[in-house]
Amino acid sequence: MQYPHIPHGNWRSLPVFFFHVAVLCLSLGYLSAQSLDEDQDRIEKKYAMPFSDVVRLNYWSVFERGNEFAQELGISRERLDALMDKHAWQLKPPPGLAFQNTLDSDRAKTLKRVTVTSKEGVESGAFVDSSGKLAKPGAFAEIRCDNGKISITVTCPDPMPGQLKTLTPLMDDRPEKEAAFWDGDFKKMKNFLYKGMSQNQETKWALALTKPDKSVLLDECVVVYLTPVSVGQDWSNFELVNLASDPEELKSQLKPRPASENRIFMEGAYYFLAVNPNGALLDVFYDPWDGGTMSPAWKSKTKVTTARSEQGWKVTMEIPWDSLRPTVGKDSVWGVDISRIRRQAESPAELSRSVETTLVHCDVDKITGGFRIAHDKSSGNKKAVKLPSLDLAAVELIDWSKATRIDRLTDRSGRISDRTQVRLMHEAGDDVDDLMMLCRADITTKKESLVARYMGNFERVEALMADVTLRDQMRAFQSPVRGDEIMQICGLEPGPQVGRLKDAIEEAILEGEIEDTHEAALAYLRRIKGSILADSG
Repeated sequence: MQYPHIPHGNWRSLPVFFFHVAVLCLSLGYLSAQSLDEDQDRIEKKYAMPFSDVVRLNYWSVFERGNEFAQELGISRERLDALMDKHAWQLKPPPGLAFQNTLDSDRAKTLKRVTVTSKEGVESGAFVDSSGKLAKPGAFAEIRCDNGKISITVTCPDPMPGQLKTLTPLMDDRPEKEAAFWDGDFKKMKNFLYKGMSQNQETKWALALTKPDKSVLLDECVVVYLTPVSVGQDWSNFELVNLASDPEELKSQLKPRPASENRIFMEGAYYFLAVNPNGALLDVFYDPWDGGTMSPAWKSKTKVTTARSEQGWKVTMEIPWDSLRPTVGKDSVWGVDISRIRRQAESPAELSRSVETTLVHCDVDKITGGFRIAHDKSSGNKKAVKLPSLDLAAVELIDWSKATRIDRLTDRSGRISDRTQVRLMHEAGDDVDDLMMLCRADITTKKESLVARYMGNFERVEALMADVTLRDQMRAFQSPVRGDEIMQICGLEPGPQVGRLKDAIEEAILEGEIEDTHEAALAYLRRIKGSILADSG
């Protein structure tokens, strides 16, 4: 491409110069759009479906990180974002995200709001299509809430209900291990690991798996988005009170933190639930950190009821407050956005949405889990709860309303790295969950910027440690060169010198100085044995 020459000293040439610049910018924009179209055509040809459905099936329906999904498509993350922006009506995130921590904005004050105490439902109004006009056929919803749940009923009229596409069955027909793997359900996956298979065999099994070819999102379905907007009252400062030397005195000094002083730390996070006419449910948590991760491992415990008729179909979802995080307390506010993906046989998907976000406000004391412990301790109701132990099993681990002082986990060079987080798992062993829980409760700063930083660091560490395969490997990690081999090579009898050599090898692996292989560890042993044995006398 010929770039324009910049004129020197001839002002009459400037209009011509700027004309060339404008043409160049338009050309670059055209080429960019053209290459974007080429990427889309290639991806759609590879997966044999529209790009929006490629995203729904291969990113939104499985445990997947956005950056890795872009690599799978053979494009950069920036290119993936551009393609998703191109299909914004089909793929845009919930509008409720715009109201996180901004309930005082003029726009938020105009939204419909349903409360527990009102005991009345709020109607969404008819859904609209991409042009902003009423969708035909569309859908409409009613939203209610009480002290235990949010109830959402969506009615989907259709002139040809018999032709609606519903391939995903009510019961998941995948093998349990495979389903747990694709859902990212590491807790469940732990039950299947190393059952007659070595680590290498497990890895080969995972690499040989193909992604699922079915999803509720590829059916006729209703999708409900739940976005935390305001945390509400926070009792978390009571959760460890009985570990203090004088808990009674401490209880008299503590008060729940009011909703006005709390914020959503994990900005950009939300949940969504998709249901088809069969009653099949896909419930997913979106974590915005590190490029964005979809996690179908979230189990919402939602009660789903569907009904079909000659006029279409209807679904009611009852979503327990207790399944949502941040833990729902008094004055917690959630944004609800709803869409319908209409599918008939092989016809393209037609998506319609509720016109605006509806706010669901829990305006009563909502005391469950760890908050029930805290509330009962503060009110002196000793019969209602057992004295907590260090494991605090009744307190949920993942609670964004709490923060932690996990700050700057660094290696020897001062860099923050996954390796330092792996070391935490290795050295903490089976106590790592208790350690992480205690860290969550250890927050005394009132500086909002510090709280946000601590919270972000904590959640990154917790996300890494959620990988139960990695955690199990680190807890069971040992030097690839075993003690008897060390004794044979170094001519040693059993004793502390063998342990020192073994520790040195493990240290080198954890620090990334050598690879975690027998050959590398053996070579490292031969290199260091003289100096270590000399130092130990």
